[in-house]
Amino acid sequence: MARVAVMRLLEQGTPADNVLKAAEMLDKSCLAMCEGQFTDLSFQDRMLVTMGEYDEMIARKTGALTGFAAAGGALAAGVDDAVQTRMRELGVKLGMAWQISRDIADFWGKGGDGATASNALNKKKELAPYLHTGELQHFGQARDRNSLHETGPGGRRPHQSHRNHG
Repeated sequence: MARVAVMRLLEQGTPADNVLKAAEMLDKSCLAMCEGQFTDLSFQDRMLVTMGEYDEMIARKTGALTGFAAAGGALAAGVDDAVQTRMRELGVKLGMAWQISRDIADFWGKGGDGATASNALNKKKELAPYLHTGELQHFGQARDRNSLHETGPGGRRPHQSHRNHG
């Protein structure tokens, strides 16, 4: 669908050079998104992932397409390259912010109570709150990631309510 939308720019009077540039931007963004998704999946097998690595992953996985949307809109509007670059950067940051908000929601579970198991924790996904907590601890020590995955936020087993700590 995105490719079709880019090609329709020509019908709307966008110069051919800009349509080709938009198609190239879209292709690069789709590739970056796939790389980010691959990196995200590879994190599940790693014992330690830093916030810097996480930020780079979500910039690609989620930010790439929002960055393209912002830069592509600027391109279609006919603004110069510097504005397109700033718009792409803004779009990437918006995509990253959205991903972090989703991670926070996933971390706390469907009930938002910290006791309901989330699929992301069960799959040992690297979520922003989890990584941030790990970096606040002594960074040089390997963390026991299974303890959080087995108990959930707040140290409770996912099937327990926050009133029954037993």
